[in-house]
Amino acid sequence: GAGPGDPELMTLKGARALSKAQLVLYDSLVHRDVLDLAHPEAKLICVGKRAGQTSTPQELIHDWIDRGTQQGLRIVRLKGGDPMVFGRAGEELAFADQIGLSWTYVPGISCGTSLAGLAGIPLTLRSVASSAWLGTATGQDGRLTSDLMHALGTSSTLVVFMGRRRLKDIAERLIHLDKSDTPIAVI
Repeated sequence: GAGPGDPELMTLKGARALSKAQLVLYDSLVHRDVLDLAHPEAKLICVGKRAGQTSTPQELIHDWIDRGTQQGLRIVRLKGGDPMVFGRAGEELAFADQIGLSWTYVPGISCGTSLAGLAGIPLTLRSVASSAWLGTATGQDGRLTSDLMHALGTSSTLVVFMGRRRLKDIAERLIHLDKSDTPIAVI
């Protein structure tokens, strides 16, 4: 995990892995300065995925991992934030297991918790919210997720990943729930 965008917030373990890499497959959310931590001779390949843009198919990423493995390369699959939080890490680790690749997971600082803190916004506050909910805005069917619909009715702080395009729908749901005074931050 490359952390929330600030190169200084990448873990030492992640930086050490990058410094030894021979092949780095990185996402578009990885800050360019983080790539400077890679071994100078490492091959860097952007395999970014961004909503509304042409994305690298998951099968192609798997193919690069497989080819790099067959060549005996030390591979780093670098994702922004913490790859186990909306980062498809589970799919890629399952693929690695399928081809018999030995792997080490290096967590990153999650955007879902750190960016609010960097903006001075506590996710929990004794008199306001005793819990925080991390979720995605849109399900596979293109609608607001049922989890989000449920969470909007609670007093939890909601951290909605990939929700910018659904902001109007979320606001309308809050108004419907008589929560029109709910503070919202978009980071």
